[in-house]
Amino acid sequence: MNTDEKKCRFCAEVIKRDAKVCRFCGRDLDALTEPTPIVKARSGVMDGVKLGCGMFVILPILLILGVIAFVLGIPMAATMIRNQESKARPPAAKTSTKDAAQKARGISPADFKIVSHRGEWQNDRLRIIGEIRNKGAVSAGVEIEVIARDDKGGLIESKTFWPNSTTNIAPGGTCGIGYTITKDTRAKTIEVKVIDVNVW
Repeated sequence: MNTDEKKCRFCAEVIKRDAKVCRFCGRDLDALTEPTPIVKARSGVMDGVKLGCGMFVILPILLILGVIAFVLGIPMAATMIRNQESKARPPAAKTSTKDAAQKARGISPADFKIVSHRGEWQNDRLRIIGEIRNKGAVSAGVEIEVIARDDKGGLIESKTFWPNSTTNIAPGGTCGIGYTITKDTRAKTIEVKVIDVNVW
């Protein structure tokens, strides 16, 4: 590694020291601050007293909730949970807002085609190597998803990234794909698909 290079703190790939965005994982290197250190809590006699007193409050509450669940029955509780989950979901119409915005800009995930791709083991890591083409009429960026599977089709890893970072790909232009997917040696196959587009 040269003196003008450093490792990305997210994907550990070697990048330029002055880079603001990693060219491999697309993460913003300046946006996040350093992690906050974990402070170890003090321990003492009072901690045990507080824990003991708290149990006198928590234990009866848990007992009451258990009786309620038994009386109401598990099927009714499951129905209540399903109803709450369906209320929490956004209406289906809101999911089309993104599609409408893309359509207004004249872009679509269908504008991009994976020209080639292959999985390649490099330094004990499975990487995707390939190329993607913008076959649309507008310069745009593209986000892809790569899924690594074992020999029985089970999911090993799924990664999404923007191969050209925040740079648009011109109509008819191509972009190389190079990204680390997993270190898990059980991975035998990879699948690639376009999942999003954006004009930067």
